[in-house]
Amino acid sequence: KLPLIGMTAHVLTCQDLVAIPVSGAICVYYLRGVLSFPEGLLYSWEDRWLGRSHDIIYGIYIHAAFSIYEVIIYSIVGKQYEFYLHHVLVVWQYGTGLILGRLLGFLACAGLVEVTNVFLSSLSMMGRMDLKTSPLYLGAGVGLYVSYVMSRLILLPITLGCLFYDIFTVMIKIEQ
Repeated sequence: KLPLIGMTAHVLTCQDLVAIPVSGAICVYYLRGVLSFPEGLLYSWEDRWLGRSHDIIYGIYIHAAFSIYEVIIYSIVGKQYEFYLHHVLVVWQYGTGLILGRLLGFLACAGLVEVTNVFLSSLSMMGRMDLKTSPLYLGAGVGLYVSYVMSRLILLPITLGCLFYDIFTVMIKIEQ
C-alpha cells in the first residue's frame, strides 16, 4: 500500500514521475546543443547570439511543453500565482528566442538549471512515499545540492555575465 492518499498527492506524484525524465531530457538536449558549437559559447559572440542547433531547438520545444503541462498541474492542485508566472515567462522567453532565432546559446545555458528538477522531484516523491531514511533520498539531496550550486550559482551568473558583456561591448562595437 502506497501512502499516496488524496488527489493532490496523486497529482504531484504523477508530476514528479514525469518531471524526472523530462527535465533530464531538456538538460541533455541543451548540453548537447551548447557543446555542438565549434568555437564554444564562451569564445564566440556569434554562436551565443545567432547560433542554431537542432538539439537546442528540441530542448526548447520540450521545455515549453513541459512548462505548459506544469501550469495545468498547478491549476489542479491550486499552486500560488508565482509558480504560474514563472512558467508563462519561460514559455514567452524561450518561444521568442526560438521564433526570432536569436540568443539560443544563452537560452540553452540558462535552461541547464532544469537539472535541479531531476533531484528535486525525486526528493519530493520519495518524501511523499515516506522514504526519507533511504540512501536514495540522501543521494537525491546531494544531487540537488551539487546541481543547484553548479547550474544556478555558477553557470547562470556566467551566462548572464556573457550576455551583459556582449550587450555593452560587442553590440556597441557592431553599431559603430
